[in-house]
Formats: sequence, C-alpha cells, structure tokens
Amino acid sequence: MKEIGRTCICFLLAGAMLMSLTACSGTAQNPQPVEETQHPTEAPVPPTSNPVSEETLPREEAAEEPYDKLLRQIYLLVCDPDSYWDVAPEGQQGILESARNLGSDAPNAMGYLVEDISGDGIPELLVGENDGLINAVYTLSAGQPQLVLSGRYRSGYAYMGSGFFFYYGSNGAAETGQGIFYLSEDGRSLQCQEFLFTHAQGEEAADIRVYRNSTGSWEPEESQLTDMTAQEFWDLDPAGTTLPLTLFAYLEPGMAVSARYLNDDETAAEVILDTEYADRVLFTARSPISQFTVLKLTLESMDNAGTAVLSARPASDDPLLEGFSPDCPIILQLSFGEILPTYGITYVDENGQTRCFALQQSGRDGAVLMLKAQWDGEHVVLNNGN
Repeated sequence: MKEIGRTCICFLLAGAMLMSLTACSGTAQNPQPVEETQHPTEAPVPPTSNPVSEETLPREEAAEEPYDKLLRQIYLLVCDPDSYWDVAPEGQQGILESARNLGSDAPNAMGYLVEDISGDGIPELLVGENDGLINAVYTLSAGQPQLVLSGRYRSGYAYMGSGFFFYYGSNGAAETGQGIFYLSEDGRSLQCQEFLFTHAQGEEAADIRVYRNSTGSWEPEESQLTDMTAQEFWDLDPAGTTLPLTLFAYLEPGMAVSARYLNDDETAAEVILDTEYADRVLFTARSPISQFTVLKLTLESMDNAGTAVLSARPASDDPLLEGFSPDCPIILQLSFGEILPTYGITYVDENGQTRCFALQQSGRDGAVLMLKAQWDGEHVVLNNGN
C-alpha cells in the first residue's frame, strides 16, 4: 500500500462490510457537530454478521414501548409523506426524503430496529431503508426519545456494528466526505473517530486535495492535508450489509407477525415446506397470537380489476407451528411464486381477530412482503393484486 493517509485508510478499510452510499453534488447537512473527546486508538472491527444475536431474537415488546408514540408518528409519515409538504418533525427530514423517493413502496422498503447498540443498557431506535441507509437514530433520555443522528441521501450513514457508523456525504460540488463516527458511552451524542474530505484548491480536477481530521470538520484550516489523490479517496467507498429492520408495513393495526430472510447467525425451530429453490424465512411475533397456520395457495380466478381468489389448505401440520409465540420465533423453508403468492399465513391476534396475509417477494429488492388478504376459511382473496 502506498504511504498516503495510512491511518485514515486503515480506519475506512476496517469498514469493508459497510453499505456503499453514492455521494451527489449539491449542498447537504454536515456531519453532526461533535464535542472534543478521547478517540479510540484502534480501528473498530465491524462484526462479521449483523448485530442481532440469538439472545436478542425476538426483540421484547417492552423494549419498544417508550418508542411506540414516535414509531406511530413516523409510520404515518412513511405511509403518507405528501401530507407533510416540505415540513417534517425535527430530525425526520431524511425519513421524509426517503419516503417520497420510494413512493408507495416506502412502507415495505423502510423500517426500524430497537436495539441497545451503544452498550449502555438503553435500547436505541434506528430508522432507515432496508438497503442500508440510516435516516435517524434515537435514544432515551428520562424515558423520552432523544434524536442522536439524522441522515439523508447526500449526508448519509450506514451502521457498522458495535455502535459505529460510516458517513458518506457531500458539502458541495467538489467537497465529499467519508468517515467513521460512533455513539458516546451514554448513547446521547455522535462522536467522530476519523473523517476524510475533499477540497478544491482551484478549478481543475488535479487541484482537489484530501484532508483528514478527528472532529468531523469540513474546514481545511482545522484539518491535516494528506498525500491521497481524489481518485484514491473515491475508491475507498466500501461495499456493505444491511440491518434486519422491521418494516413499517408491519405497524398496521393487527399486524402481530413479521417476516424476513434468515441471517446466517440466527437459529430457531424450523419447518421445511419446500427443499428445491427454497428460502429460509424467519417469522417473529410482536404480541400474543394463536391458531397460527401456514396455507398453501392455488389460483382459482382473477377478475379484470386484478382481484385474485386463491384456494387455500394447510401447508403443514408440524407441531412446531403450535409453539410459535413472541418468545419462540420460527423458520419456514419455502419457495415464493414468480407472479402470485403460493403461501400465506393466518392467525388470531390478542384481540381475537383473525388475520390473513399472503407471502410474496418484493419486485423492487426481493424483500419478504406480507400482503393483507381476506380469509373465509377456504379461500384467500387479494384485492387488486394486494
């Protein structure tokens, strides 16, 4: 490796599993200002898998309660971003931006995670897109949500693990920054560990210089000039991973069950429905349910409006299904239909209401979708294809 910005390169390459975020020209928010602090002397080592372990699956419902009101408000913003015009609550501009860009796909492409990522015993709330962009991070202060981080497309963050975040943003046509930030020990502020940014000394591309600091400042006068070229700086942009977010679509009243693809380090009771070309899908329950049943679906008819009627029969009588609860997640190994759902689920929620959902893959990113459906005991009806 060339002797150029060695210290900062090592820090950035330590985040080799981070999400690659594309920087665009234009003015954007700077990284959040940070207080001077003692910085770790060693580069953070990102986990080799996502930060959710077996011990944290499923997340306890009690951990989400302090954030319930905030989550409901964000849910409404995600589902109907146009009702907010250009004004969003403090720190939620990035959430509004993502929801508008995603349109009707937003509830199935954005989600949240409640997890103690700072290690202080208090769970944080992370909100973002399921492709890796983090829009906001909250912690609890005196039992109330407090904003810690706000991210947007041109000033974005991706989670590294262990309380560390990778920043990639733009502060102008010739100013692009990337660096590593971390949560303070109490989880209430974002601190800078290493920050690199470009700055134009003139009008030519060769006049672009790369600076580094450990404060998050965009000012050359407050930073050290490196030997790195602009191309070497841009080449540092790493590939990445995603967080196991709970989609906002699952906050619909009565939605007590969520589904997502299984991560490599997660285990649970497993029911095999298909073997060839099958996916392993993790189901978790947020509240008590009963009579959980997996349905095998077959198309019977579809009208001109796109309403599909599918015959349904139990796909399995495996006794493991009876044990599915908030304390016991379950894995289903199944195959998705190419056009219409081939599997669905029904259950009775804690209010005694029977719920039914068809399982399908998102055409946008392949994520697992649960499509709300009608159930008469023998047929599943999807209105207008959803």
